[in-house]
Amino acid sequence: IEAEVKNDRVYPTASDRSKQLKRVKQDRIMLKTSNNVTMIEMPKGSASTDPTNPNAQVEVIAKKGTEFWLKGKETLRFGALVKMDGNQGWVEIQVKSQNGGADTKRINIKVQ
Repeated sequence: IEAEVKNDRVYPTASDRSKQLKRVKQDRIMLKTSNNVTMIEMPKGSASTDPTNPNAQVEVIAKKGTEFWLKGKETLRFGALVKMDGNQGWVEIQVKSQNGGADTKRINIKVQ
């Protein structure tokens, strides 16, 4: 599963000063799944989604969620590896930011 998180605004989701004073929480991306879909734990950091393309990198989403900061006009790519038992299920991606808001996207997965 891959997801892009984008800050359309010029300002970052948190200023350097508010980070320094610890007045703001980090942005967070989390993954929820149906009962028959499980997330496979991967090492923290970056992972390649295409071995032939060195620019195809994603930040791995941890089972407990991954924290990050978004600069102004910045887009980050995240990824997770999931395993499904059965013919269909769903994955829900949630992004929360103290200043940037929140968004949720549910993806239905179906084997044909």
